[in-house]
Amino acid sequence: MRKYHIHPDFKELRFIKMPRSLFINKVGNFFLRLGYRLQKINSKATCTRYKLPVSDGEEINFDMITPKEKKIRPCLIYFPGGGFLMAATQFHKKIIADIAVDQDIAVAMVHYRLAPKYPFPTALNDAIACLEHLDDQALKYDIDNNRFAIGGDSAGGSLAAGVCLYARDRLNVKLRCAMLVYPATDDKETKSRKTYVDTPMFHSRMLPIIKKAYFANGHFDLKKYAFPMMHDKHEGLPPTYIETAEFDPLHDEGVNYAAKLKDNNVEVVLNETKGTVHGYDILSKSEIVKEAYARRKSFIGEHLK
Repeated sequence: MRKYHIHPDFKELRFIKMPRSLFINKVGNFFLRLGYRLQKINSKATCTRYKLPVSDGEEINFDMITPKEKKIRPCLIYFPGGGFLMAATQFHKKIIADIAVDQDIAVAMVHYRLAPKYPFPTALNDAIACLEHLDDQALKYDIDNNRFAIGGDSAGGSLAAGVCLYARDRLNVKLRCAMLVYPATDDKETKSRKTYVDTPMFHSRMLPIIKKAYFANGHFDLKKYAFPMMHDKHEGLPPTYIETAEFDPLHDEGVNYAAKLKDNNVEVVLNETKGTVHGYDILSKSEIVKEAYARRKSFIGEHLK
């Protein structure tokens, strides 16, 4: 592995990498889902699982995480990352519950279906279906559908950005803001993709594997939502927070997407964290991570008031 100036806070991540084997990923998802279900959350919050029938006759799950006091709240709809191959982790659940309590909002954690069994556009369709459902049934979940935010990390950040564009283009749903944490936004060979071929947690040698599994059936004329940088129209999108990790193959496309939005008069907050790797924020004791959490919470709270 090349020598990267990764902050000492993240030294314990140096031997962790996303498996390149689809079989290992499939087996790993059993343990990820178990860890997620067993993860305790902030004692001031509750987590309720719901099933949502989707148009192809199957069901997806989503968790509604809210502070315990019953009242109508704004809602963050969140898509967890995992390269479109891996399920939500215990860290996702804990982080999202803390945002819910800290900002007194509801958070819907969407468990979209995963490749390779469910290639594109299944995950995108699941994400859109959940947004439409929560908009239509807001009172059932004690949420205010005039105060929606969209968020996600990595592959989930890609979905969040795609859903923002789709909602603007095709849905009558107003989004207050978007939170994209080290998102995938493009299909181009950026400098960071060429450079970070062996970084901890996630590296660019995974990208062809993900592409082959996720886009096995092509793009179905939806490429502009799969790769938001490719959309020809970015004006009219909600205020957007974009966070990048320094030693991350997706770093440049996060920065480039921020620039694209700014060029189209979209309000953007770009947080380029330093000394970090993709997925660095699982180490919640780090001061760098604490600052990133605070910035995410502040952005969401400001726009969902």
